[in-house]
Amino acid sequence: MQADLIIADEPTADLDAETAAVVTAALRDLAAEGRTVIAASHDPALIAAADREVAL
Repeated sequence: MQADLIIADEPTADLDAETAAVVTAALRDLAAEGRTVIAASHDPALIAAADREVAL
């Protein structure tokens, strides 16, 4: 079973830059496959990789 919606709360927090880049790429890949990815983050690199940013 594959999820159509992925919700991630600070998925790159407390990761080194290399591992954070792997996680970011994985989330981008999931979105490219047609899944909806929602991530809450303070990580500028993850935010920059997003298709859309909503600031609260």
